[in-house]
Amino acid sequence: MKATEHKETGEKMHIYEVSYLVVPTVSEDKVTGEVSAIRGALEGAGAVIIAEEFPKTRTLAYTMERSIESKKQKFNEGYFGWIKFELSVASISNIKQKIDKMPNILRHLIIKTVRENALYSSKSAGVHSKNGDKPEGETRGEIISEVAGKEIDKSIDALVIN
Repeated sequence: MKATEHKETGEKMHIYEVSYLVVPTVSEDKVTGEVSAIRGALEGAGAVIIAEEFPKTRTLAYTMERSIESKKQKFNEGYFGWIKFELSVASISNIKQKIDKMPNILRHLIIKTVRENALYSSKSAGVHSKNGDKPEGETRGEIISEVAGKEIDKSIDALVIN
């Protein structure tokens, strides 16, 4: 993930992705406004949007807490979406601060990534024993998911912006 230089200013540019959870107390018709606020912060800093996925309701793996209007609230679901963009290295901390202040964003994560789309599929390549059968007691997906999960965790740790 090498930095490129902006053609006019010479600033170092990276490809980033921000993934975010909008609190479920926001009505579906107002989620667009939350996405617009994030896009506005990005575009205001000079980001070029490459790709995005509009938020969809997701059940969370664990309960998350957020203080809203001085009250701690717990959430088990949220609207999950992401935006991939190119931005100067110097501007990324400013974006993080702006998103941190958005009251309806439950959580967000900004990572460095690549321009190309790399989609993860649950239909992974098969793992077979020497005789061509699946290992006894485990499915191919369980083995691949365990290995892939460890590799993904290592990759995320390396990419997380502090």
